[in-house]
Amino acid sequence: MVHTMQAPVLFRQKTPRKNPQTSGGRHMQYDDSVRIKHLLLFISAILFFSQSIFGAQRNVLLITIDTLRADYLRCNGSTKVATPNLDSLAANGVNFTRARTAVPLTLPSHAGILTGLYPLSHGVRDNGRFRLDDSFLTLAEVFRNNGYATAAFVGSFVLDHRFGLDQGFDVYDDGITSDTTLLENPEAERKADAVFQAFAEWLRNRDRKRPFFAWIHFYDPHAPYDAPRSAGKLPSDLYAEEIAYTDSITGLILDEFRRQGMPDVMIAVAGDHGEGLGEHQESTHSILIYNSTLHVPMILTAPGLLPAGLKLDALTRTIDLAPTILDFLGIQKTFGEGTSLREIITQKKQRSGFTSYSESFYSKLNLGWSELRGLEDEKFHFIMAPNPELYDVQKDPAERVNKISQLSAVATNFRVGLSARLEKQKPDPELMDPETEEKLRSLGYIASTPRRFQNGIDPKDKMRLWNEIQRAILDFHESKFQAVVQTLLPLAAQEKNLPLIYEYLASAQMKLRKNHEAQQTIQRALQNGVESASLHQFAGMIAFQSNTMSKAETEFKIALVLNPFDTISCYYLGQIHRSRGELRLAIAQFERALEINSRYVPAWNGLGAVRAMSGQHDAALAAFQEVVRLDPNAPQGHFNLALQLDQMNRRDEAVQRYRKFLEIARDPEYAEQRRRAEAAIEKNQ
Repeated sequence: MVHTMQAPVLFRQKTPRKNPQTSGGRHMQYDDSVRIKHLLLFISAILFFSQSIFGAQRNVLLITIDTLRADYLRCNGSTKVATPNLDSLAANGVNFTRARTAVPLTLPSHAGILTGLYPLSHGVRDNGRFRLDDSFLTLAEVFRNNGYATAAFVGSFVLDHRFGLDQGFDVYDDGITSDTTLLENPEAERKADAVFQAFAEWLRNRDRKRPFFAWIHFYDPHAPYDAPRSAGKLPSDLYAEEIAYTDSITGLILDEFRRQGMPDVMIAVAGDHGEGLGEHQESTHSILIYNSTLHVPMILTAPGLLPAGLKLDALTRTIDLAPTILDFLGIQKTFGEGTSLREIITQKKQRSGFTSYSESFYSKLNLGWSELRGLEDEKFHFIMAPNPELYDVQKDPAERVNKISQLSAVATNFRVGLSARLEKQKPDPELMDPETEEKLRSLGYIASTPRRFQNGIDPKDKMRLWNEIQRAILDFHESKFQAVVQTLLPLAAQEKNLPLIYEYLASAQMKLRKNHEAQQTIQRALQNGVESASLHQFAGMIAFQSNTMSKAETEFKIALVLNPFDTISCYYLGQIHRSRGELRLAIAQFERALEINSRYVPAWNGLGAVRAMSGQHDAALAAFQEVVRLDPNAPQGHFNLALQLDQMNRRDEAVQRYRKFLEIARDPEYAEQRRRAEAAIEKNQ
């Protein structure tokens, strides 16, 4: 995933059956697709339990490593960095040396790994703005229905449970950060050692009567590259340093299995996508679909079940991993659109006519340029773009020489193959569907000049501009807001319809407390037909700060139409209703925010305050206790909890909280509250 703020939603995503962001607490509504899914689960359970009496169920661990190139592993011939633990898994299992992901983005790629489906089918096309629908069958659901304990431990906000990958997991640990300032930041991540510690604690305390399926996601090789000092510095290659660090944490997992006497765990390792590292002028990933970002490592090991030390150079795909695991375990032979690789593993057979599909809609959805689609077989890689490309990957694995003009007949065959796939796909994501337009009209708003996608713009022709935008994004995340403005202000004048430019420019201006300039940036964007949830959220925040509540309310409601995952807009709507004394409406908005993100401390504080105003003192107390649990070092939480305890005549407990508040509230902004706390302590003693 390329670094962005809260991702803008330019269209309405498919509505899920079970979506806390939009359901308002309603019961799940079942349709035929959900019934079919449950029937398949029931059938797979019968098949599994009938075969399981002949042998013990094997524990399974899936490790996905974000942004990991296949050619950075020593077992794949790399000399850039030592990867002894991943190498040991390859040496004791099967190493698929030509594995491909379908999309160079974290959420869509993982949706494919866990469903065995291409994005054409599962419908997740970008980070932050899509959710995997409940109707899709996931690998975790198959395992759970077959008696397994299931647990996931992820390292990035991009895989937060709100985006639907938690389906089938008994435990879905996405507690990325305890820093309340980062709770809604898509850049929030936790290091691999913290992910491992969460997994290890679960592993030690699990129900040992049940086999387990666990998924661990390491985010560390993702930019910016900042491995812990203990990883051992590789100053000439910071990306390699991150990989060395992640490999070392993989070693801790293997040590933990040995410590617990678990020698036969089936372990699967896959990268979700690669990294450009300057190839084809792409420094990171997300836009282009060359094999620099599609070629990923994929390893499967299971002592006594799979051969050891086998290298397979056949074209394979990450969507093949789940069906292969299930096939070897005897659970089921088919899963999603992937193909079990059991036959080529056991019989070492090559497959003829096998292809791998790829796509990226990032540039279309975020920059208004064309999407890219690709199809690869054993010899060629075809990329369908405004200026199409064809590479002989056997002779030219780095994809440097475009053979489209010399091999037009080959290219035509690929176009036909792609067209056949696209006929069966879900509709392409668009700017705005009729239902979204109707919702906006109901708010008295509709864009006067909706932005049309400039499908004739080939992303590869815009990489110089994209690299400038990326530098500004990096400056933003390093809090160099003036540098962001200096870079993006002239770009906004030249490129009038690129959402990311307006969003980062307006956000940087707000960080510099130049709200008037930010408002002008937002207005220019909207006048140019650029619609985005983030822009309306920013406009709402500016209006809220200037006490223009009616405008703020409208802007936040528009943001929520465009992005139902927008916790921040829900919170501000709650504050607006609270300021008007509309307590029931305020409670509904704070609760909606907490349905999206149950760890969002500001919403717990707001909910506690409104519950107290409503006379619901026990509920208010519970909300403030949750604030302190989630953020034990936040002065405001302790002060609010003390006030509530005082209100309920629990004076001894109130005094303890007042003292805790005085202990940690040292900033001048708390001067008045310190005075009140000291007076309360004196009164209650």
